[in-house]
Amino acid sequence: MEDIGSLGTSVRQRLTCKEFEENDSLSASKPSTNELRSEDSTEDEHSTSTLAQEASPMESSHRQHRQTPDLFVTSRLNVISKEVNVAYGQLQEKFSIEYRNLLESAINSASRIQTGYDSSVADRVSFSFSSSKTEDRITKKRFTTRESVLTELLRTNHIKTVHNIFAAILIIFSVQTVVYDLIEQGRIVIDFSLISWGFGKFSLVISIWLCMLTSTISIFPIFNMWRQLRPSSTKLLDRAFLLFYIAYLAAFLCVPVWALAEYDLPPVSTLVVAIEQVRLLMKAHSFVRENAPRVLHADKTIDDGLNFSRYLYFLFAPTLIYRDEYPRTSAINWNTVVYNVSELVICIFYIYYIFVRFCIPNFHNFNSDHVTIKMFVYSVFGCMMPGTLVLLIGFYAILHCWLNACAEMLRFGDRLFYKDWWNSVNFSGYYRNWNIVVHDWLFTYIYQDTYMLLKFQKHMRWLAMYTTFFISAVFHEYIIILAFRFVYPVLFVLFAIFGVGFIYVTTGHNKRTSNIFLWVSLFIGNGILMCLYSMEYFSRRNCPLIKDSFLDYMIPRSWFCTPNE
Repeated sequence: MEDIGSLGTSVRQRLTCKEFEENDSLSASKPSTNELRSEDSTEDEHSTSTLAQEASPMESSHRQHRQTPDLFVTSRLNVISKEVNVAYGQLQEKFSIEYRNLLESAINSASRIQTGYDSSVADRVSFSFSSSKTEDRITKKRFTTRESVLTELLRTNHIKTVHNIFAAILIIFSVQTVVYDLIEQGRIVIDFSLISWGFGKFSLVISIWLCMLTSTISIFPIFNMWRQLRPSSTKLLDRAFLLFYIAYLAAFLCVPVWALAEYDLPPVSTLVVAIEQVRLLMKAHSFVRENAPRVLHADKTIDDGLNFSRYLYFLFAPTLIYRDEYPRTSAINWNTVVYNVSELVICIFYIYYIFVRFCIPNFHNFNSDHVTIKMFVYSVFGCMMPGTLVLLIGFYAILHCWLNACAEMLRFGDRLFYKDWWNSVNFSGYYRNWNIVVHDWLFTYIYQDTYMLLKFQKHMRWLAMYTTFFISAVFHEYIIILAFRFVYPVLFVLFAIFGVGFIYVTTGHNKRTSNIFLWVSLFIGNGILMCLYSMEYFSRRNCPLIKDSFLDYMIPRSWFCTPNE
């Protein structure tokens, strides 16, 4: 507010100076009345001019004011009007800044009152593992209404052309398949058996998913019962609820794994169950983690905010962070839903063509010849392009099409599911922007809680960061293990070891060079992942058992493969 006061003083000073300057200009440019009356008298004209030059600026100003009142008033009003407009614009800008600061301060204060356990609240939506000035703060995600990055970018013709290029590649894949069938078999073979096999036993997938969803829903009444009984009980009830919660998490991890092994679901169906298992587990933990401190601190807002309908909405909403309320859109645009679902289906066929044309032909006859260094190098480079295509299409299918379709059907307003990770100049930015939904959960409940347990010691931040990376890598590898039915921790090694190391790798201050280095690393990493996992998967089909025991799942069979006789 002091800036506004000083601005007003400055405006007044400029107005005064401008007044005198205008008066001087008028006195210098306009003739006097005496000159007009004595035009034929040279002596009188010379006398009048001499007096005008010797007079002080103030006297000249007053004389001109008396002689040409209308012109002076008009000029002065114009000057004042201009200065007032400039001052009004500056005052409006200052007022907007002050108002925004006050509003943000009020929001932060309200958030601290509502949660009861935050030391402070920072209005950030995306978070970083890197150091910051607010080392001792617990950051709370704030939801706002906004669209996805690609939704906005695809409105421009330049980015839409890139989208069209991927569509053209899909058409080429389809035409190539038709031409190949015509040449080799003389007819068009419509064979999507790989897709039907991958999504096989889908009725069992729905049954397992419904059981997991029901168990997750049961968390709410049990939590609500603990909340209502707690004021009249001792700490024994708190310990009992904590033990129940730990037992529930353990059972939720084990029972679906048993079901997958018992019914021997194919890879894609297993992938769906495993991803949903992890998603519901993260949602359950978010609900308990956000509301338990409110119960422990006797926060009265929980009585109004906690109800079953909001919890049920959260279980389906495209976010892993629980809030009592989220920003909502006014209506459902079903055209958007149909468009995103259609593109999701197209992406599934896209990935199908990639595997049929680039992966299966190279590895389906896997034998000992593939284990040589020469064949391995050829295979890795041959898998770089298709592996990266699978990454990009999978990202677009899940993080854009699927999540935006769900958000539209639920009128969920905050659709920032990712950021422009493709422009990242280091792996730290890539990890933050690739998947905002999962990153927010990891940052809020793993990184921040670990850092809080370490009592916000700055020299221990690295431990919180490595803990977060380790847990993330474990669950990524856990999903791959369930889908492929073997333990081959390639993703874990690349993510938890090399991925962490690449955070500290810099290529100078050239952003273009850094971005190229990032993309080269992604191409190589995806090529290695696709090559090694394909080798191991097909080696377990073509090579005999090493040991008929549980150890066979732990030992890479591709390392010791000898072809079947």
